[in-house]
Amino acid sequence: MKKILWILVIALAIPIVGASWTEWSPWQTFTYERTDYNFSIDVSEKWNMISIPWNESISKYDLTIVYGDSYTWNESVDAGILMGFVYGWDTEIQCYEFIDVLEPDRGYWIWSYYNITVKG
Repeated sequence: MKKILWILVIALAIPIVGASWTEWSPWQTFTYERTDYNFSIDVSEKWNMISIPWNESISKYDLTIVYGDSYTWNESVDAGILMGFVYGWDTEIQCYEFIDVLEPDRGYWIWSYYNITVKG
């Protein structure tokens, strides 16, 4: 997911990676792609409520499941490590629904057959 980041440099400019002094302007535009989510959630056997620890969505297919070895979401489901569904609450129709993308500020139910670690 690519984002545009605007930075206002005030007073004496602090050297910023990607900006040279000849191109200096009080407003600099930088494009970055987040590739290191770096979170880890310990999940117990049976039902678990999880949430993502930052203000950015993530697909369940981008999660890594650790149970001895590291698995993709689909590999862990095929290996019988966890159930392939993530349940989220739909506040409009007041019922649970299957979720593929975990959104910020929400909790989700997953079923694990073993004690595992979910990494993003």
